[in-house]
Amino acid sequence: MSGLEDAQRSRRRNIPAAGYPVSATAGGVPDLAPYPQPPSGPGANPPAAPAETSLREKAKKGDLQPDITDASLKTKIKAAHGPGDKQPDVEEGGIKAQPAQKDVYFKIHNNPVGITLFSLFMATYIFYFYVRVRYTLFGGYFGYSLFILIVEMAASTNMILYGILLTRRKEYIDHPITRRFHVRVLIPCYSESLEIVSATALAARRATLPPGVRRTVYILDDGKDPDKKTWVESLKDPDMLYTPGHIKTGPEVNGKACNLNSTLRALFPAGSEVGLEELITVFDADMVCSTEFFMKTLPRVVDDRVSLVLTPQAYHNYDPATDIFNHSAFAYWSMMVPGEDAWGHIVCTGSNFVMRTKHCQEAGWFPTYTMCEDFALALELQAKKYKAAYVQEFLALGEVPVTVRGTFQQRSRWCKGGMQIWFSRRNWWLRRDIPLMQKFLWSISCWGYITQSFATPVFLAIPIIGVWFRIFPIDNTFWFALAFTLYFPMMHVMAYYCHDYATFRSFWFATINSNNMWYCFLKAWCNVALSKITKKESGFKVTAKSTMSTTAKMTPKAAVSKLKRTTSQTLVKQGRKLDMENYCAPGVRDLWMPVSVFILNLATIFLGIYRLDKESVPSELMTFNMVVSVLWAAYNSIPPLLLLHFAFAGYKGMRFNVRLCGLLATLLMLGVIICVWLLLPPTYDFGQALQCSMSFFDAEKSGTLTANGISWRGNSALSDSLNGSSLVGGFYDGANGYVKYGYPIAVTTMMLAWGLIEFPQGYADIGETTRALNSIKVGADYITSCSVSDSEFVVQVGNYALDLVDLNSPEDMTQARPVYTVNATSPGSDLVGASAAALAAAAMVFNASDTTYSTQLLATAESLYNFGCAYEGLVSDSVPQVSYAYLSTSYLDDLAFAAAWLYKATGWTLLHKTIFHMK
Repeated sequence: MSGLEDAQRSRRRNIPAAGYPVSATAGGVPDLAPYPQPPSGPGANPPAAPAETSLREKAKKGDLQPDITDASLKTKIKAAHGPGDKQPDVEEGGIKAQPAQKDVYFKIHNNPVGITLFSLFMATYIFYFYVRVRYTLFGGYFGYSLFILIVEMAASTNMILYGILLTRRKEYIDHPITRRFHVRVLIPCYSESLEIVSATALAARRATLPPGVRRTVYILDDGKDPDKKTWVESLKDPDMLYTPGHIKTGPEVNGKACNLNSTLRALFPAGSEVGLEELITVFDADMVCSTEFFMKTLPRVVDDRVSLVLTPQAYHNYDPATDIFNHSAFAYWSMMVPGEDAWGHIVCTGSNFVMRTKHCQEAGWFPTYTMCEDFALALELQAKKYKAAYVQEFLALGEVPVTVRGTFQQRSRWCKGGMQIWFSRRNWWLRRDIPLMQKFLWSISCWGYITQSFATPVFLAIPIIGVWFRIFPIDNTFWFALAFTLYFPMMHVMAYYCHDYATFRSFWFATINSNNMWYCFLKAWCNVALSKITKKESGFKVTAKSTMSTTAKMTPKAAVSKLKRTTSQTLVKQGRKLDMENYCAPGVRDLWMPVSVFILNLATIFLGIYRLDKESVPSELMTFNMVVSVLWAAYNSIPPLLLLHFAFAGYKGMRFNVRLCGLLATLLMLGVIICVWLLLPPTYDFGQALQCSMSFFDAEKSGTLTANGISWRGNSALSDSLNGSSLVGGFYDGANGYVKYGYPIAVTTMMLAWGLIEFPQGYADIGETTRALNSIKVGADYITSCSVSDSEFVVQVGNYALDLVDLNSPEDMTQARPVYTVNATSPGSDLVGASAAALAAAAMVFNASDTTYSTQLLATAESLYNFGCAYEGLVSDSVPQVSYAYLSTSYLDDLAFAAAWLYKATGWTLLHKTIFHMK
């Protein structure tokens, strides 16, 4: 740091730096004539191109000088100012200092289109999830359906937060610069080449400054590269300084933040008073700024309340038309950040921003406890109630990672940095100094990482599970079809709302990137969570850049010219000119998941088509689920397909594939919406179905019929008896002559009673409570009459073979009706247990209206249960005639069912008996 400190002391004493001439201007300020500002305006000539000899070779020879062809500064700095110097009011060029705080610097506007889209989205959102809960959960797999619903709701919260951002916009009112700002440009670097760093430094040094503003460029070299130091010294420019970075004292989470802090603490020692005119600008080593960078950003810091001015980032070494990693992030820069800015949220993205030094110092300089020092610094500034500003114009051009590995490392670092704050006491939800609205806005990035990492694999698995195991989370109904048709397109309309095609395309690339990066995010935040337990923090890794930057080969003016072409999306052939070798570097650890997802989805598509074509599909609902699953699997295979193409073939044929996949994805989504309606199952009136069921039971009744709803039925089988005990009543089987089988009568009675217990209002709504009670009583009375003694029970009345001899209406039966029973020597525990369960359930139904009758039913149920437990055996073994229609294989389930119903009806401690029978 000695060179930096000497230069600062020289300025304060008005002593020229070594080898630099002193100007005759007031104050002895070094004459900046060798570094004129680039001309701005029509006809301005760009700087001359550098010689063919590489910058590195020139630096070694000591003859590397800046490439200067521009006109001189119109206004020069009047006096040198060190840190903390008080600035007088300036009156120059007709501009007079005004009290800044009294001026209006911005206006907040409501965005009518954004408000409309958000309102429509919320309306469809509420309706959709109401329908999901009300109509789609109670299918065959309730637990699975509920889990998918919870995941879907959690993932959709990101869309709600995004919709809020669309509702506001901020309009800035720039004011003349009245302070003598001193901009200190910090360029942290580590292992980047001299060509890359020198291009960034020269661009920052040549950028036009407003009148009265001073600038110093610092190259903060943590790599301590002698070539960089030699190059800076060869410039002999006191406003272009080299610092050898910081001294590592142990493991570091964020080397970049430590590097920045080392220089800032040397410039502004602890206890020094820092004036509001002191500014910091940070450029990543590969970020070449526009000549207009300071002219566009510094007017925003005229407002003393503004601590940070952010500009978006642009890159040159990728093809915007095939940006499957969403490097451009046009949607973020043009839609999200303006909304966050309008809501008073502070955003910092690590490079090409201007910050007030005093506020940075009060925030503790750049945080070193996280990999994302920019994210954490913005949080600290927010906590101190500072303001931020945003210049929505691309003013710097840099590089994206040139390999798949580098991209995954970069996104992993971003995720880890945010999660290091999320899993710490600095989490904004645990802080009182962050307003509630800002807590939600701060959650957008971290909550997005979390939801992407668990929601994406769930949504990838749904069609696979559906096709392979026939387990589906949604039952298609009319209400679901309507809600889905409204919500799904509305969600995409709001998500893709933008002002140009480049941003629209960026939204789709963001979707592709999320589907490919989910396991990278999952691994990243799981590692952070684990590190909090093991107390071993992950370290900062520099994103690998190309060996020879394309930007470095250009003059800064040429780089800025390319930047302007990039932002206007005129580089239609850029992807074909990129170096393929730098991009085709796949690795197993990066691609094993995309390969697995692609193969699994491909197999799912073929299996689904096979099952639709070859196998019998039982219902319209199964057809709908299978078709949608096949379309969904095809959609899910697009992101890994594009990633694998890029990894193994680079940009060759990539544009065609991207266009084709974009069209295919659109058709698949439309196909799902169409299938929702074309394969809609028939609508059923369940009230009418229940009424028909009641009529069916009335038609099957035996014995004396009173107030029966079936006009063509009369009394029948009035002579059914056993040893003088009446067996009149019950239900005929229907499908097997006029036999009264004990099993279907017991199960029918129990199920009717259970339905009336669970859904009494449903029966009442359609006026079927009375008929249901009558049918339950018919079955219960018959079962009670079949219990002729404590050790004998009637299991069947009638014989199907005899009925076939003279098959007339039941009212005209003349054939013999034999009676079959089970007893201690010929047991039937299965039928006896089912009958006990039916009587216990019926007793619960009549408990409120007829206590005496209910008590009689319970007594008979207890007797039957004891009989079944005492004499165990199958009724089909004891009475072969029963096996003709109802063959039994076990009696333990029936006894368990009887024990459970008796426990529910009487409070008996029979729960252990239920478990015993089931075992």
